[in-house]
Amino acid sequence: LTGEAKRTTVVGIEEAVNIGIQVGLYTNGIELDESVQKALVGTSEKSASFVNISLDTASWEIYHKLKRRSIDAELAEKEYRKNSNNIKDLVELRNKMKSGLQIYISCVLQNENSSPQEIEKLITLAKELGVDSIRIRYPYKKRIGAPGEEEIKQAYEKITEMKEKYKDDNNFSIAEVYPDEEVYEFMKDLFNGTPQM
Repeated sequence: LTGEAKRTTVVGIEEAVNIGIQVGLYTNGIELDESVQKALVGTSEKSASFVNISLDTASWEIYHKLKRRSIDAELAEKEYRKNSNNIKDLVELRNKMKSGLQIYISCVLQNENSSPQEIEKLITLAKELGVDSIRIRYPYKKRIGAPGEEEIKQAYEKITEMKEKYKDDNNFSIAEVYPDEEVYEFMKDLFNGTPQM
C-alpha cells in the first residue's frame, strides 16, 4: 500500500493480514498513529510484512526545507518530532508483541541532506530508533536539487564507512538504492568500478 495511513488503510491492512495476504505500507509516518501501528504489528503469528517510512533527515530544520516549506517552522518541527516518535512507538510495539513486522526508514539524497555529517546523523538516528534497516537512495542524476559529483562521492564514502561500523549488527542494516541504470553507471564511473552495494 502507498499513501498516508488513514482509516481505510487500517481496515485494508487488518483484512489482508487476517486472510494471509502479504502487505506492506509506504508512508511519511505522520499519520502512523496507534491504530495504524496496531494494524501493522498484528500479533506474533500474523502481521504486515513491512512498513517503509520516509525520513530524509535527522534534523527538523532540514525536514522543513526538504518536505514542508509551505508551513511555518514551528509546525514543521512539531510534525517532524511526531514522525520520529511514531517510529519509536511502532518499534516498541513490534518488539513487545514479538511481531514479524520489518520496519525500514528510507531517505533520498538531496543537496540539503547529503553531507557526510547529515548522513551520519540520520544513520545514527535510525539505529537509535531501533528500525531494521535504513535505505538510502541516490538521486536521479539530472533532478533539480540533486547533489553534485563531489557531494555524491563524499556521501558514498560516509555510507560505506557507516556500513563497516554496523556490519556485525544482525539487527540493523544500511542499504543503498540506485533509482536507474544511468545513476548506477554514473556511480561506477565516479569510483572506477562497481560501487559497493
